[in-house]
Amino acid sequence: MDEVFDQALTDYFYNRQQQPLLINNTYGPADEMDLAAYFRTEEDLLSLETYALGLVQGKTLDVGAGAGALALILQNRGIEITALEQSAAACNIMRSRGVAEICNHNFFTFNPEGQYDTLLMMMNGLGICQTMDRLPALFARFADLLTANGQVLFDSSDVRYVYEQGLPADRYFGEIDYQYEYRGRRGKWFTWLYLDIDSLKAEVSKYPFRLQILTEDTNGQYLGRLTRK
Repeated sequence: MDEVFDQALTDYFYNRQQQPLLINNTYGPADEMDLAAYFRTEEDLLSLETYALGLVQGKTLDVGAGAGALALILQNRGIEITALEQSAAACNIMRSRGVAEICNHNFFTFNPEGQYDTLLMMMNGLGICQTMDRLPALFARFADLLTANGQVLFDSSDVRYVYEQGLPADRYFGEIDYQYEYRGRRGKWFTWLYLDIDSLKAEVSKYPFRLQILTEDTNGQYLGRLTRK
């Protein structure tokens, strides 16, 4: 994860500093991120997240676990949960918070022992592949990591509403560039992928997986589940 984001998360947790973390983008004014979201409790969950956690079963991998908000909830429910997180700073925070099983590694290259019954990819978790042309690598990882009856639980969003001047002509509109800014420092630009439902359905049809759209809200955000055919 970005060093600027790591510093903001570390300051928030250890030093209780509340200086704003800005997220610059290529479509409009910067947004301010509420770091409290990374430390939310069960009472703070969105209804979509509550729904997703109720479906988690078996040996579970929380992909992009951040500061461990969802991992802690599932751990307290007795779920066998591993928190996978690339940021060493976030992993240190999770240890301080009591997350028992933490893997500090990249999702696309780590080599676990055995497979998982549930891959949990919340907070627009499919975006980890960044662009549409990297979706084959993402689905290959799903095939490697899931048990025969396993599932991927994820949320994503239709983000065309952010383009007030019209959709981009040079890329899929859900490929969005961002940059963190904190205490006068700016991180590197990175791309995150948001998939609208129709585009996701078209992509899933290329792979040996079934897609269910479990719930959708009025803002274009939805909860989905992938299972093997």
